[in-house]
Amino acid sequence: MSTLTHHFEDSLHSTERQNAIGIGTAKMHLATAKQFCLGALAMLSAGGLLTGLVVLRTAIYFSRFHY
Repeated sequence: MSTLTHHFEDSLHSTERQNAIGIGTAKMHLATAKQFCLGALAMLSAGGLLTGLVVLRTAIYFSRFHY
């Protein structure tokens, strides 16, 4: 029976198949990292915008009372 499945087992464990699996995994990790970085950039931009608005409103508030 092993002579009938010998070629099948070799094709599953071949270096070409392992390389293809490794490349697919690397592409998936790269896409995940890119998505995380874009999300982090969006959060930092929103935080910077919010901070700028608070500073602007505070400057306007203090300028009315001549501080």
